[in-house]
Amino acid sequence: GDFAPAETREEIVLSDPARGTYRRLVLEEGRLKGAVFYGDSRDSGWFHDLIRTGADVSALRETLTFGPADPQPLPAPYGGLCSLTA
Repeated sequence: GDFAPAETREEIVLSDPARGTYRRLVLEEGRLKGAVFYGDSRDSGWFHDLIRTGADVSALRETLTFGPADPQPLPAPYGGLCSLTA
């Protein structure tokens, strides 16, 4: 994916040290531009398709880091650390 810095991009980071997982997603104008996975990468094909097709992921924004298998937000408090940065 594309990870070049730009003012129009935002990053979503999910870090769960207890499970040994990390996900970093880069979005721009409602589309996924890049993704990094450490640990569980089972959903990487789905994310790759989103990047490749340029699909609008705006409606998935709140749960995007959890992949296609978990369409509902996790109840608070989530066991890992989740940070959103613009």
